[in-house]
Amino acid sequence: PDREDGTLRVLCVGQWIPRKGILDLVRAWTAHERSGATLELVGETDANPGYTAAIREAISGGESIVVRGSVDDATLAEAYAAADFFALPSRYEGYGIVLAEALAYGLPVVACDVGPVPELVGSEAAILVPPGEVAALSEALDLLLRDASVRRCMSGAARRRAEKLPRWDD
Repeated sequence: PDREDGTLRVLCVGQWIPRKGILDLVRAWTAHERSGATLELVGETDANPGYTAAIREAISGGESIVVRGSVDDATLAEAYAAADFFALPSRYEGYGIVLAEALAYGLPVVACDVGPVPELVGSEAAILVPPGEVAALSEALDLLLRDASVRRCMSGAARRRAEKLPRWDD
């Protein structure tokens, strides 16, 4: 989506628990300045108080990170629609419904190469990194933040991929 201010928006939807990798994402994001971009964190923030404290400490001073917390379905849909790409570096996923939702919105995905994730997102719509590899995650973010043509190609692939995913009716 084109914004008047030109800011790129990266969306992450996930509960703040260790297996979701939110702390890795924040560390990758804050590895260097991300001018012209924001990372929006949506999801329950208080399931694991110790992990939440570590995330909040890692965020401190990071004006380019917006913590939304839990939101209603309409607000979540707006967040997907407004995003330029999606990032969730889970160390484990049973399926990854938020990844499927991101694809349905045509969002390129940055995720970890674990479990069913590679099969779900495919190779053209996603950049997959090893779990816990903050430097590789930061590089994946950099690529999508700096290259609109890569984002466009991956967005088209995301939409095509989403069309092939099973629906609730299936």
